[in-house]
Amino acid sequence: GLLQGAPYTFMLKQKLGDSSQPLYTNELTTITSVDLQSSSIVSGQIIYDTPTTLQLTFSKPLTRVNDVKISQDATIVASSYSVEGNVVTITLDGPLERQKNFVLSVDSALAVDGGYLESPISLPFSTSGGPKVVNSTLPSSKANPSVAFTLTFDHSLKGDQDFGSLVSVQSGGK
Repeated sequence: GLLQGAPYTFMLKQKLGDSSQPLYTNELTTITSVDLQSSSIVSGQIIYDTPTTLQLTFSKPLTRVNDVKISQDATIVASSYSVEGNVVTITLDGPLERQKNFVLSVDSALAVDGGYLESPISLPFSTSGGPKVVNSTLPSSKANPSVAFTLTFDHSLKGDQDFGSLVSVQSGGK
C-alpha cells in the first residue's frame, strides 16, 4: 500500500497496442499519520502520586480509537476513556496498585481526515511503593535526644497528613 504523508505521482495513461500516452498527470501527497504528541505519562516512568486520569494528546482530531486500556500483567485495570478532539482521556475506576508494572496501550486511532495510527501505542510505566527518604538532617551519631531534624522525600506529601503516627525514632535498635 501507499505510505502515509508521502508524495506520489498519479498518471493516467491510454494504451493502444504497443504504445501508450499520458492523458493526465498530477502530483499528490497521501494523508499524514496520526502520531502521539504528548502523554501525561512517558514510557518507563515511575508514578508517585495516585492519578485518577491519564491523557494522550495526538497530532490530529480523532473520530475513533480502539482498545484503549491499562494492563497489569494479564489483568486489565478497570477504566473508561473518552475522546475530545485530539485528546484521549482515560479515567481510572480506582487507584492503581502500588509497586506494580503497568502498560497503557492503544491499538488503533483514526483521524477526522482519514489518517491513522501506523502502529499500536504501548507505554510501560510503574507505580512507586510510596515516598522514600532521599535526605535527612539527623546526625548519624551523638545526637541530642531533643534534636530537630528534617526528612526530604522523593515526592510531595499530602499537606494535611498526620506524621506523628507514622514516624518512630529508635536508639540502638530499641
